[in-house]
Amino acid sequence: MRGIAALAVVAFHMPRSGPSFFAEAWLAVDFFFLLSGFVMARAYGSRFDTLGFRAFMRVRLRRLYPAILVGLALAVALHLTLAPPDEQLWVKIILAAAMLPFPLGYMFPLNGVQWSLMFELMANALHAALPPKAMVVAAPVFAAAGAACLIVAFLSGTTINAGNTLSTLWIGAARVLFSFFAGVTLFGLYQRGALQRWLRLSAFTVLALFVVVLALPTLNAEAPRDLVTTLLLWPLVLVLALRSPEPAGWFAAGCRRLGWLSYPLYATHMPINEAMQPLMRSWGWPGTALCWVAVLAVAYVAARATEPTPRSSGRLLHGQVPRRSTLLPMRK
Repeated sequence: MRGIAALAVVAFHMPRSGPSFFAEAWLAVDFFFLLSGFVMARAYGSRFDTLGFRAFMRVRLRRLYPAILVGLALAVALHLTLAPPDEQLWVKIILAAAMLPFPLGYMFPLNGVQWSLMFELMANALHAALPPKAMVVAAPVFAAAGAACLIVAFLSGTTINAGNTLSTLWIGAARVLFSFFAGVTLFGLYQRGALQRWLRLSAFTVLALFVVVLALPTLNAEAPRDLVTTLLLWPLVLVLALRSPEPAGWFAAGCRRLGWLSYPLYATHMPINEAMQPLMRSWGWPGTALCWVAVLAVAYVAARATEPTPRSSGRLLHGQVPRRSTLLPMRK
């Protein structure tokens, strides 16, 4: 599901001259937050008391930063080669490397996807800062607060497709607050067996449903659809995925490989996409196909350098620990 969502985000960032199958794929970011909250609670929730805040954040930075730095280095190289001179370039580089927002325009102008990774690190820090027993109550409260903010945004006519600028910082905070801590809450329900009576579908059926939700075209009721997808459909899809039988054979291998590629793909695609936009617009589909080849090739190289080996990872969720282990994330 992470791999499909990452591919949908890449397609969303491609130039569109007509209808697109993934015109609303920005909603995949909210699914990333949701899944990340579930995975963090599953891998570390009961261990924060012994692991400690600093040790956990070091683990998370070691996990997330390599792909972030690859994406940033790629963006800088392409900027120096193709873009006009920028007197603020070094300021942008230093702030991006420190995961701090640039104060003018987009928070991360060199690699636009970093805004969501910044929010994920903030959610990780908040999750680790509270004792596990307190998180049992705090997680649903945080999720409810985030949902309330998103509902207020919807009622006031503010799009929730935001969060990458300082003026829309509160939208990004609300999105991660709801989705991440909804994932933490769902793990608590899953651990207590509260999801056992839900409908049991095959993994392939759940993935097909996930693709349908991502691929739905922009509707006249776009804003309500965005809110419903974020608050209801993504948690529902995750619950159905948790209830589905474990994939096997070639299907399981494909899922693992796509999941292995997902984070480097998400973290590195934006600079390539932006650099090749003129070519895609002038060449049409051959330029778009060439961009896809470049994006996937770079993501594969980055995954080989930064990701745990999928063959040895068991059921790997966002590069975290497999089911048979409760220790630190596996590394090469």
